[in-house]
Amino acid sequence: MKQNLKDKVCLIIGGTKGIGFEAAKVLHGLGAKVAICGRNTKRAKIAAGTINSDFLNVLYFGCDINKSTDIKRVVSAVIYKWQKVDILIITAGIFGPFGVFESVPFNEHKKTINSNILGTMACCH
Repeated sequence: MKQNLKDKVCLIIGGTKGIGFEAAKVLHGLGAKVAICGRNTKRAKIAAGTINSDFLNVLYFGCDINKSTDIKRVVSAVIYKWQKVDILIITAGIFGPFGVFESVPFNEHKKTINSNILGTMACCH
């Protein structure tokens, strides 16, 4: 039995490809209103159009998880349009750095931590 998600609003940060995009398709198929975002606005628009070519119950945004102003802008826009967020999915992140720990520059580790941990925390705050 499929669950009906009619009138539920889902925000997916990192929803332009991979697991986030697949989750967006499934949730929209179950009736949810879906807002997807990723760093690339053009890719977000293509993903949203793939989910529903008429963009019915689908929003898209460019958003960098490392920028609190981007996060606030997206959340505000979703709440303005649909008055709430019921489901938050965060799949945005960086894969890497690669190499022996001590041979990778510290700033590469810092970028990953900022994106994968602190960026995710900022979205939930």
